[in-house]
Amino acid sequence: MNSSQLLSYVVYVVIALTAVTWLTRTLASNGGVFLEEVFSDRPGVAEAVNKLLVVGFAMLNVGYALFVFEPSGADATAAQVFESTLTQIGRLLLILGVLHFINVFVFWKIRRGQEDRMAPPPVPPQMTLPKPVA
Repeated sequence: MNSSQLLSYVVYVVIALTAVTWLTRTLASNGGVFLEEVFSDRPGVAEAVNKLLVVGFAMLNVGYALFVFEPSGADATAAQVFESTLTQIGRLLLILGVLHFINVFVFWKIRRGQEDRMAPPPVPPQMTLPKPVA
């Protein structure tokens, strides 16, 4: 392993963990607000669901980040190592973004379901219209 490969590994891991940490913190703080509203009558459930979603999100993303990393070959030049690392970081950030939006969609669906449950039942018609004369 040459020094450019080692630097590539370090840069990839630092960027991957920083991105996952930032997204996880954002999800935890903003998702918590969503869930507090959804589970307003049960704040303990809101906190528990938020923690479970955040832990699952972090595990999935860190696991994916480490799983998809492909080290460069031993004979790769510094430029090739750099290019490969940037491509992998780009791919990782795209997937993290998709996973983040899926998580936001889950929050939205949870909130939407809560709104539907709280909506009053439909009111039956109070009168009927006369039939038109032909």
